[in-house]
Amino acid sequence: MLNQVQLIGRIQEVYRKENDELYLVLAVERSFKDYEGKFLTDYLTCKVWKAVVDIYQNICKQGQLVSLSGRLESLDGKKIDIECTYVDFLK
Repeated sequence: MLNQVQLIGRIQEVYRKENDELYLVLAVERSFKDYEGKFLTDYLTCKVWKAVVDIYQNICKQGQLVSLSGRLESLDGKKIDIECTYVDFLK
């Protein structure tokens, strides 16, 4: 079994929750157009892996183009989270 996610997009928001976890909201453009001929954008919330929170908290800025690697997790069987284990800055 393999549980791996690769995303490339722009950071829209960076925030922390009360449990000291860092979250990135990533805008990812779809690779196909809708019926009006426009590319739609998905906004995905990604939880940053705990070991690198302090590193990325100060360098993740809104609008930066990044590549995220991670995995999907669903602990309750309903809500799917993206846990990021690696963030690479492209520009």
